[in-house]
Amino acid sequence: MKKGTIIIAALLLPVLVYSFGFTIAGDWQGYLEVQGTKLSIVFHITQNEDGTYTSTMDSPDQNAFDLPVAKTTLKADTLILDVTVAQGNYTGIIDKENNIINGTWSQSGYKLTLNLKPVEKKEGK
Repeated sequence: MKKGTIIIAALLLPVLVYSFGFTIAGDWQGYLEVQGTKLSIVFHITQNEDGTYTSTMDSPDQNAFDLPVAKTTLKADTLILDVTVAQGNYTGIIDKENNIINGTWSQSGYKLTLNLKPVEKKEGK
């Protein structure tokens, strides 16, 4: 019995490390291609003590910062961000293996690809 328990624990350990090693909380950046122009979009996602999430959005190229995200929803591997102030919505599928969120920004009837990667922290910040 002991040997079987050790084998099961050894098999589950990589899965547990992998699952707990990824977090959606943090800063995520991607680029929208709009009429030949590349616009940077950054989402700042925070996990609350109760396990829910809150977010803000920046569009630095448009000098728009700290736009409130009305609702941040994480269901399994799907992230949904409702940015009502911009009349926009982001839906993405989390790819934990590649540490990326592949998704779509929808606004005013348009749907644009917006893939997000974690913002790399600069030394000293």
